[in-house]
Amino acid sequence: MFDWAAEIFDPILIDPPRPVGFEGGLNREHFFAVLNGDRDGQQATFDLSSVKSLGDIVRSCSAVISVNAQLRLYVDEWLNTGVSGDGVEVPATRDLTRAPNACAAVRVFTARTQLLLWPVREGVVFVLPTESGPKQDSIAELPIVVANRLFCLFLLCDWRVRLAKCRWPGCGLYFELKHWNRAYKRGILCPECRRGRSLASAVRSTADARDVAEKKLYRLAARRFRSRLVKGPSWQDDPTFRTKLIDFLNSRIKASDNLNTAYPHGITSKWLSWAKNRDAIEEAAKGTSNAKG
Repeated sequence: MFDWAAEIFDPILIDPPRPVGFEGGLNREHFFAVLNGDRDGQQATFDLSSVKSLGDIVRSCSAVISVNAQLRLYVDEWLNTGVSGDGVEVPATRDLTRAPNACAAVRVFTARTQLLLWPVREGVVFVLPTESGPKQDSIAELPIVVANRLFCLFLLCDWRVRLAKCRWPGCGLYFELKHWNRAYKRGILCPECRRGRSLASAVRSTADARDVAEKKLYRLAARRFRSRLVKGPSWQDDPTFRTKLIDFLNSRIKASDNLNTAYPHGITSKWLSWAKNRDAIEEAAKGTSNAKG
C-alpha cells in the first residue's frame, strides 16, 4: 500500500563515478622544492580572487609573477584558515572555501584544463596533468599557469592534510607534519625550530633554577653567619672564615636536591670571590639583621 509514495519522495540515487585509476599527478619533492624556493626576497604575486571574466583570466596569465611566490600565496591562504585569532593552529579545521585566491586558482585551472579519460581494459582512467620537475626543451609556460596546476594537483593528493608551515619568525619552511589531527597552541614549528625552542626553553629553565639556587645560598650564608657578616667587608680577607663559609654551603648543597642540581660540583673560593656573590651575601645578612632587630 502507498508504494507510489516511495517513488515520489525517495531521492534520486546517483552512482558516484569510479574510474579504474589515475595517471599523471604531482611529484612531491618537486612541489616542496618550488614551495620552499626563493623565500628570502620580495617576489611579485597576482590577486587571482579579483578574476571575474575570461578577459581577467587572460590578463592574470600574462602577469609577470613568481611561480614560487604565487604558489605560496595559495598555500598560505589555505593554511591560515586553520589558525584562530589567538594563534592556535588546528590543521583539521582548514577550509578551502575561505581562501579566495586558492579557490580562484582552482576555478581558473579547471577552466583551462580539459577533462581527459583514457580507455583501458577494465574501463577508463582519469588522466591528470603531470608535474614531476622542470621541463626540458619545451616552450616556457606562464608562471601563473604552473602555480595553478601545482596547487590543484596538490589538492588531489591525500597527503595535503599534512602540509604545514613553520611559524617560527624568520623560518617559514614548508614541510610534512607527522601529527596533523591535533591543536598546536603556539603554532606549528618545523623539527629544527622545535628543537631550537626546546633548547632555548631548557636554557631559560636552567638559568632560572640557578638564579633561585643562588639566592637560597645567599640566605643560608646570611642566617648562619649573620653576626660576622654584618660587621663589614673585613670577612672577605679572612681565609679561615671564607673556607668555613664555603664548607657550610657545600654541605647544604649536598643535602638539597634542588641545590645539588644547580651546583652538582659544589662551590669553590672562586664563587665567593665574585663581587656579585659577596655583595649579595652581605645584603642578605643586613636584611636578616633588620628583620631580627
